[in-house]
Amino acid sequence: MESLSSEEWLLPSDCPGWTVKDCFSHLIGIESRLLGRQISEFTLESEDLLYVRNELGMKNQIDVVLRRSVSSENLIKEYMSVTSARLDMLKHGYSMTEKRESPDGRVVDGRELISVRILDCWVHEQDIRRATGKIGNLTGDSAAHVFDRLYKTLPFILGKRVKLADGSTAKFIFQGDDSEIISFGSHAGRARKIENPDNPSVELIMDHEIYLLLSCGRISPDKAVISDRVEIIGDQDLGSSILSHMNFIP
Repeated sequence: MESLSSEEWLLPSDCPGWTVKDCFSHLIGIESRLLGRQISEFTLESEDLLYVRNELGMKNQIDVVLRRSVSSENLIKEYMSVTSARLDMLKHGYSMTEKRESPDGRVVDGRELISVRILDCWVHEQDIRRATGKIGNLTGDSAAHVFDRLYKTLPFILGKRVKLADGSTAKFIFQGDDSEIISFGSHAGRARKIENPDNPSVELIMDHEIYLLLSCGRISPDKAVISDRVEIIGDQDLGSSILSHMNFIP
């Protein structure tokens, strides 16, 4: 963030209504709330509510709008302050098993809360990188952690959303530095991971970045296919249905 120009801070991101600065402010706001810091009383204007869909979205938007008049230098100072305090919290008596409320409203243990925070921070880092043309950090521990969580949503997506028919199989081929092939079949209405089938009903070929964009709703399935960033081999209707149900992270 320190490397960005004043113009880059104000570039639009793939998060509707949010700039690069807003994405950064969102991360500060979440960590501040997890520290228990007092949030100023604030009423959003109608134009600030255009993309708010729920209580979580309302909290996130308040955190963002409250910081729109703050300079980038002071935002960086606040970020360093809250992350330092959060690291101190994690190092001194933080329980991995104690139940606590996460920002999305779920009651989870400490390990899950940290896992979700890694995902949120890394996903928004990628939003900022795409907006400013500073592509990078798509591999490594944080990226591997996020993609592992995304992989674990695929049985739900295929079984509950797509309703993959019994006997049908789907193969995901993720290309790039950390290539991966994952296949699923369906039995009794439940999708499960299987060994790679020789003749899958459908193959979906993409790189990890486009998989991230689809999973986070940053790109429409049609645009992904038209731009040749996703290739569907086999059952085209099934492939399109899978892509249209992949948005899992708001």
